[in-house]
Amino acid sequence: MIGIELAPGVGADALIKALLSHGVLTKDAHCTIRITPPLIITKDECDELAKRVLRAFRTAACMERACTCGKRT
Repeated sequence: MIGIELAPGVGADALIKALLSHGVLTKDAHCTIRITPPLIITKDECDELAKRVLRAFRTAACMERACTCGKRT
């Protein structure tokens, strides 16, 4: 299991929606978002998961504020 602990006051809803839109299923556990990858996972699959999580963080950040970076995904 992988846990992403959020800073106090940061809502998990936008991030969970962004993760789901990038194909990552998660569970909100109060101030921590849980990701449970399969027990057998390759390095390439781990790399892909990391990329999707990064894209989701960028998407959620753009949804929370008026983003001018031009990187919506």
